Amino acid sequence: MADSQSVDFELLKKYAVRRGSWYTLYPYQAQWHEEPDTAPANAEAAIDEYLDTANGSPLAVYTHFPFCERQCFFCQCATVISRDKAMHRRVLEDMRREIEWYADKFAKTGIQPNIRELHFGGGSPSILNESDFEYFVESLKLVVDFDKLDECSIEIDPRFNVAPDKLDFYADMGIDRISFGVQDFDEKVMRAINRVNPPEMIAGFLDHPARKRFQSVNFDILYRLPFQTVDGHRETIERLIEFKPERVNICQLGHRPDVFPHQRAYRSEDMASIEETIEMKEVSTALMVEAGYERIGFDHFALPEDSFSKAKAAGTLHRNAMGYSTGNCIDILGIGPSAISTLGNWYVQNYYMLPQYRDMLAEQDLPAIRYLRCTNDDMTRRQIIYDFFMYGSIDKRQIESRFGISDFDQYFAADIGRLSELFEDGLAEDLPDVLRLTDSGFINPRHASEAFDTFLHGKGVPYAHSREVGDGRKSFDRKTQIAG
Repeated sequence: MADSQSVDFELLKKYAVRRGSWYTLYPYQAQWHEEPDTAPANAEAAIDEYLDTANGSPLAVYTHFPFCERQCFFCQCATVISRDKAMHRRVLEDMRREIEWYADKFAKTGIQPNIRELHFGGGSPSILNESDFEYFVESLKLVVDFDKLDECSIEIDPRFNVAPDKLDFYADMGIDRISFGVQDFDEKVMRAINRVNPPEMIAGFLDHPARKRFQSVNFDILYRLPFQTVDGHRETIERLIEFKPERVNICQLGHRPDVFPHQRAYRSEDMASIEETIEMKEVSTALMVEAGYERIGFDHFALPEDSFSKAKAAGTLHRNAMGYSTGNCIDILGIGPSAISTLGNWYVQNYYMLPQYRDMLAEQDLPAIRYLRCTNDDMTRRQIIYDFFMYGSIDKRQIESRFGISDFDQYFAADIGRLSELFEDGLAEDLPDVLRLTDSGFINPRHASEAFDTFLHGKGVPYAHSREVGDGRKSFDRKTQIAG
């Protein structure tokens, strides 16, 4: 980024009103092929190609356990609301079949991937009782050597079926990073989003001696929640800093009631104005930096000794479907309903729908519903977009060398041309070797990223969330999900 400069509030407001993608994936899922008849074979082709070319490179495994006990009204994750423990176990058994498929594939090829990271996501995997979680871990051991993991994390919902003493159990299971989806500590806000986890509840976990057994604690915080104020957000951040989590993710709420029916539980007029939203981001950023946190990308923070900060200093940060990573593992193998795999130049996603997910595994097929094999142009643009989100700058010569482009400025002439408004407004600079955002431009890097999104400019179909189409849309039918 360019040197620090004063932020023009009206300029930020001008761009803040424009909607856009946060680009955890590129190309986004609307461009993928949703083809039930061909997706399993293409998913297997992606695995085969990865095994043939990985050469021992580190691989992350992401598991998606889809169940939550209560619907959070802000949520955009793929979840199924149910407290039925028998149903939870049944899906774990389905996921074991998927794991067994991979174990069989690895045995047949004689190639064991170098799995170095494991992430328990969802949903709320922490609602599993200890016996079911042990079953889950034993299933994963068919493909994962826990002794070789560099990182093993879990998302914890502190409200249900988990108490501070359970932290020791998780540590015994090999988990060394824990994450809490706090969102906000204001009572009115917590009730409005149907997630009440007051600071006293969180303190019960973080004051427990078992905290020392984990490499890091992460907090997720949202701003622009219903009834949230600038002062209330400030108080949440100040309280958060007292807990001193190693990592913090502070994101703006995505409000899409047209896609997520539960987001109709609150109204747009109950949410912060554009001006207040900008101020919330400025306040939280200033407080976190003042408290000694490093900025990671445009919306994450980490203590200097955390691996995120070290990765930033080393220039190895990476962005993927889970957000930011240290870059140790570029490829991800997704397991579970709706899970996404990123393997080389392939994207593969499993069924959202539990009945179809189960039926495919019963036929000994991978439960894939959509896929995409990216072109070199796709991969190049993805890296440019990710670099904007991670560092706010593009090394033109590095892009040329990595992706076989002879002249960056010539190849991307039309894309750079679409940045003209950002140049004029002082939000970006085009230098001979570097294309970079100023500090003001890095506050919202998606506008620069959109210039390089070829699907927004005449190629392919317009942006759409994966829950807007096909299997993703059907998965909102809870009766069908549970009946399956």
